[in-house]
Amino acid sequence: MASTIEHIGTNDFPRLRIGIGRPPGKMDPAAYILQDFTRAEMKILSEILDRAADAALEFVLNGLDKAMNKYNGSVES
Repeated sequence: MASTIEHIGTNDFPRLRIGIGRPPGKMDPAAYILQDFTRAEMKILSEILDRAADAALEFVLNGLDKAMNKYNGSVES
């Protein structure tokens, strides 16, 4: 991300993110996101990535506001 910001000269651009939840206890967030997926996470990974791809396409075709309204929130949205 730092390289992108440096290259374009601003950090003022929309970003699409996939939520990771909260690290358990006082675990370092960096350590949390770098650990291997659990079995339960592996079972839903394909669904999550498909949803992220759909959100990215919605953003490109219809704009940030429509993508946010459609995809922000829980998976059941």
